[in-house]
Amino acid sequence: ACEVRSRSTWGRNGVAVCFDAGWVDPGYINRITLEIYNLNMHEAVVLPVGERMGQLVFMTTGPVDGSYAEGRKGMSGKYQNSDDLDDLIANWHPSDMLPRAYKDARTLPRKINGLRKGVQ
Repeated sequence: ACEVRSRSTWGRNGVAVCFDAGWVDPGYINRITLEIYNLNMHEAVVLPVGERMGQLVFMTTGPVDGSYAEGRKGMSGKYQNSDDLDDLIANWHPSDMLPRAYKDARTLPRKINGLRKGVQ
């Protein structure tokens, strides 16, 4: 597992690298998407190709139960469908990095017993 962090130099220049998707699950072996934001109101910021924008902080987690790709009918976390690195490299396409919120399961909130009428 690891966490994605911004580099402080870019932060001082008004560029943020990660607001939300900063956690990389244990067992994930694919590419990491950076959410890069220009927080400057009236200035464009040029990002040179190959520039170091962020950094990873790794954590020891111990063994991972099962395969990362086994969950969600072969798509755990929505962004990796294999645990074979050669297969991931051979079959990767840039569209694999696009958001997939439509794969999330959503349920209505359950009734909470004991609340006054009109509070729920």
